[in-house]
Amino acid sequence: MKRANHKTFTPRGAFGRSAFHLCIIASSFLLSQSARATLFMEDAFNYNAGTLSSSTAPAWTTGSGGSQIAIQAGSLELSGMAEPANPGNKVQIGNTSNQSIGRTFNVTGVSSGSVYISFLLKQTAIPTTAGATIIGLDDDGAFSFSSGNASSALHINVKQITTTTYQVGVRKGQGSGSGGTGVAFAPTNLNLDDTVLVVAKYDFLEGSDTVTLWVNPSSGTFGGAEPAADVAATNTGVTADPTGIQYLFLRAWSGAANGISQIDNVRIGSSWTDVTPASSACNPAGVAADPSDTSRIIGQTATFSIDASGSTPTYQWQISVNSGSTWDNVSEGSGENSTSYITPVLSLADNGNQYRCIVNVSCDSSTVESAAAILTVNSAPTIGGVIVRDTWTDGTLSDPAPPVYSETGVDSDEDGDIESAWFAGGSTSTPGLSSSAGSLIGTPQSGSRTWLTHFTSSDYVHLNPGETIKATLVFIPQGVTDNTSAALRFGLFNYSAPGANRLTANVSSGNVQGENVTGYMMDVNFSTVFHTNAFNPPPLRFRTRTNLGAAGLMVSADTDFTSLGSGGASDGAPGFQDGNTYTNEISITHAHGGAVSISARITGPNGFEVAHSETDTTGSNYIGFDTFAMRPANNTQTATSFDIKLFKVEKTSGAPSFAITTVERLSADSVKLTWDSVAGQDYQVQSRDALNGGGWTTHGTVTATDSSTSFTNSGLSAVPQRFYRVVLAE
Repeated sequence: MKRANHKTFTPRGAFGRSAFHLCIIASSFLLSQSARATLFMEDAFNYNAGTLSSSTAPAWTTGSGGSQIAIQAGSLELSGMAEPANPGNKVQIGNTSNQSIGRTFNVTGVSSGSVYISFLLKQTAIPTTAGATIIGLDDDGAFSFSSGNASSALHINVKQITTTTYQVGVRKGQGSGSGGTGVAFAPTNLNLDDTVLVVAKYDFLEGSDTVTLWVNPSSGTFGGAEPAADVAATNTGVTADPTGIQYLFLRAWSGAANGISQIDNVRIGSSWTDVTPASSACNPAGVAADPSDTSRIIGQTATFSIDASGSTPTYQWQISVNSGSTWDNVSEGSGENSTSYITPVLSLADNGNQYRCIVNVSCDSSTVESAAAILTVNSAPTIGGVIVRDTWTDGTLSDPAPPVYSETGVDSDEDGDIESAWFAGGSTSTPGLSSSAGSLIGTPQSGSRTWLTHFTSSDYVHLNPGETIKATLVFIPQGVTDNTSAALRFGLFNYSAPGANRLTANVSSGNVQGENVTGYMMDVNFSTVFHTNAFNPPPLRFRTRTNLGAAGLMVSADTDFTSLGSGGASDGAPGFQDGNTYTNEISITHAHGGAVSISARITGPNGFEVAHSETDTTGSNYIGFDTFAMRPANNTQTATSFDIKLFKVEKTSGAPSFAITTVERLSADSVKLTWDSVAGQDYQVQSRDALNGGGWTTHGTVTATDSSTSFTNSGLSAVPQRFYRVVLAE
């Protein structure tokens, strides 16, 4: 460089001068490009497992809230993307309390051009339908509960689409002001437990700044040209955009709003290339963990999962119904091309089916098959009749204690009651639930409480077509107020559903281990006078539980449940009165056509009656139950006490209706009859050769294994006509 400074350059002629200027321009261009392409930050969470805080991760600053954001062992990976320079663990964002935490990614801040952020995301529990912010870019570093709301520059949200799928969206905030845009969601539906790449960009513009989002962009774009975005958000007529951005934040929400999110390999830079570095290797298809054998009960679904490796693997689930002799791509259920496949509702005919997954990698055309997993389908529990009938003669509410939970149809201690233990959620010091001889006493508190009982010892009550479960609660309220809220809730649920866990004691949180619990809930406008203006119309509304990732069983009615409809009384009709005895009957019926209907009837003195019924049209169609729950919001919107005199659960069976659906002539010698049936029921096939005369001949007795049963009658070559009927066997 010194010799270059010594030397005097004298251009000769026009060509030399032009070449000299061209070199200067080219050098300036290269320098400019280098300055613009900058990786501001890369964080692969190489910290010890535990709560993410400034003490465990010095680069991070705790904002406010609890300990819902934590480092978990293991990392997320995505084929086709380069590994981070300093790989470590991953961060998990919980959902039972609010928390925010952040860190600086640029000391001076970025105030022009573009800021890109990318990260790997794996949702392990579904968010609510409204959704919530989980990560974003901030301008002022004020990581309070407002961070991730209007005051931040760029937020990335998740929201529920179905009980197993979700979407990712982007929103632009208003710097230190209020307002900004709504959340713009990318249309791609993502599956739980799949690892996806999310990329977002903030553009500083002369007018209104813009935020842009990509969800799972093709690996062919990694390290290359920026592809077309999935969605963008901007706002017009507002100029209060942030003056600069220099912070990254993570956000957890109470009430399961964000589900449970795992995040890894966060990169922030000034270009697409910065945040999507490509891996040069093509890794062949492989299977790290095969799907496992599983057992289920008729009426449930089964889930099979695979852990595969390779560069951008694709998946195809297959089924064999002949012990693995032949295989076909699955045509029913969901997730046939993802890491987890969910079967349709199972019957005994599915017992012994095998499932496997074919993993393909396109870059080297490699293919590998997983081992086969065997499905075992068992008959449903046969719990029936009167399951619980408790009047608290012994004055205890915790008898029988876990792990027994319930006497399940038998008065084993011979005290005159068929008992089940009760639990409270919301506070262990003031649960609001006690008992005395002849009464279970519920005392609403200033905050909500959930009172529940698991009314079976282990299995659940399964409803075959034509069967009904009915829960009866007789109670006397005191301190009833005139209010417009739907503050009292009752429900029938199934804590025996796959992945759910029963309570073993009272819990301090209102989140009574509701994860994966299925069932139905009824809202009640518990008021001295019914009001339609707030409940439209009151007093009863039925809901089906659809957000199975929520820990709160009956907390968020609008986000964790789907409404089935409401009714029961007109505006201004007399409601509940102090000291009156009321009988609340909630019934759920599994119809022969497969639909599920929910009805309720509350009666009291002086002709008081409120009743309503709905049919589940959402497709949930829950037919298994083991838990009854009651949730008063507080002591000002329901009552000051409930003196409960009787709790009863029973399963009843109507005469199963059925009909011959098809008659098929197989040959000149045989006929095949098919009819609607109930699994486990015995049927007799009878015939006679004259419609109006002669006795009926029984050809055989068939035990149904599914909702449709067939029988073939042979020896008909010399019979000109025959009339058939199918009857229930005694």
